[in-house]
Amino acid sequence: MSRVLGIDAGGPGKSSYLAFLQDDRITFSQCVFGEDETDLPWLRDDDMGRIAIDAPQGLPRAGEKRRAADAAAHTPTGRLPATRGEMARGITDDGKRLVYIGLVRTGVEVFWANCRYVFGLASQPRLVETYPRAVFRALISPRPPSKRNDPYSYCDAVAELMRCLGLSCPGVEIPSVDQCDAVLCALAARAVVEGRAERLGRKPVIRKRDQVLREGYIVIPSPPGIPAT
Repeated sequence: MSRVLGIDAGGPGKSSYLAFLQDDRITFSQCVFGEDETDLPWLRDDDMGRIAIDAPQGLPRAGEKRRAADAAAHTPTGRLPATRGEMARGITDDGKRLVYIGLVRTGVEVFWANCRYVFGLASQPRLVETYPRAVFRALISPRPPSKRNDPYSYCDAVAELMRCLGLSCPGVEIPSVDQCDAVLCALAARAVVEGRAERLGRKPVIRKRDQVLREGYIVIPSPPGIPAT
C-alpha cells in the first residue's frame, strides 16, 4: 500500500507534527515551516501516495469572509484575511484581529508554493487539505472531546481507532494531541488514495495577481457505509 503523510501544521517557526502511515505502521516526526521555508520534499518521493495537511490552503472568494470548506467542516477560522496584506498584518482593513493567523500563513504559503500538486488543480494531485476534527466526526463520533478541556479522552479515542484499524505505532502507547491530529490527517490522505473520501467546499482557484489560492477543498474520509463522492 502507498505510503501517506499527515501533517498537523503549526505557525511559521513552530513545530508541525508528521505522521507517516504505510501498511499498518505509523511513525512520527516533526518539521518547522517558515515564511520562506515551504518545501515539501515528500511530494517528490515516488512512494508517497498523498500528503494531507491541517492548514487552510487559500483565502475566500472576493467579498466573502470565510471559505465554503471552512463552513462545511466547521473549522474555527470564522474569518480569514481577504488579501496578503491583511494576512501579513493579522488584522483586517476594518480593524478586526484575525485568529489562528500563524496557521493561516503556513497553509497559504505551503499550498501556494506547491500548487501544481494540489487536489482540484493537478491532473494527478498529491497534496490535499483536511481538518482533524472533521475526520474524527466522520470516523469516530459526531461529538469530539475538547482537545483543550479533555485532551486525554480525545487522544484515547484516536488511539482506540488506531487499534481497531490494526495500526501500530512502535514506542508510543497513546499519541499526544498533536500526534493524534497528524494521524487523523494521514487517515484522510489514505482515504483519498483508496477512493473513499469526500470533498467539502469549492474547487481551488489560482489568483496570480494576488499570489494565493482562493477557496479549495477540505477532504475527509467517507463515513463507514457511505459511498464516496
